[in-house]
Amino acid sequence: MKKKYNTSLQKYSKMNKRIKNAIVWVLAYAILIFLFLTFVTKNISYVVRVIDGDTFVILTGERVRLIGIDTPEIGEKCYEEAKEYLKNLVEGRIVILTYDKRRYDNYGRLLAYVWLGTTLVNELMIKEGYAVVFTKEDFFYKKKFIDLENHTKVNKIGCLWNK
Repeated sequence: MKKKYNTSLQKYSKMNKRIKNAIVWVLAYAILIFLFLTFVTKNISYVVRVIDGDTFVILTGERVRLIGIDTPEIGEKCYEEAKEYLKNLVEGRIVILTYDKRRYDNYGRLLAYVWLGTTLVNELMIKEGYAVVFTKEDFFYKKKFIDLENHTKVNKIGCLWNK
């Protein structure tokens, strides 16, 4: 009687092992396909260095400009603070880039929404008072960014609005 029980249990155990191995292989292939597709379409990038509060360089050497925001230029109030804030957020990290209508600006920079996980960096720069909305062009999040900037101004949040 014991032999039957052990054999059935062993068969069940072997079947479970096969199923687990199959699941592991399917997941591994799915992850590889996902990574391949995202790297090929340049959606995932490693940030090498930050240039200023709204521009950085990725591993490919391309300059990336955050869509929809404008930060102070050299010599202006909050330039260093905005640059340092962006640097602390993205430099040396892997980010996800998504795009809008235009892929490049007049200076050849890649225009992108920059994501750290589920956090939209473009939005965070406005929310924390380091950037204003770039209103000269239309873009997907324009209304949301304008509302956020108004909230930030009224509540005197961050370097730009803290007097």
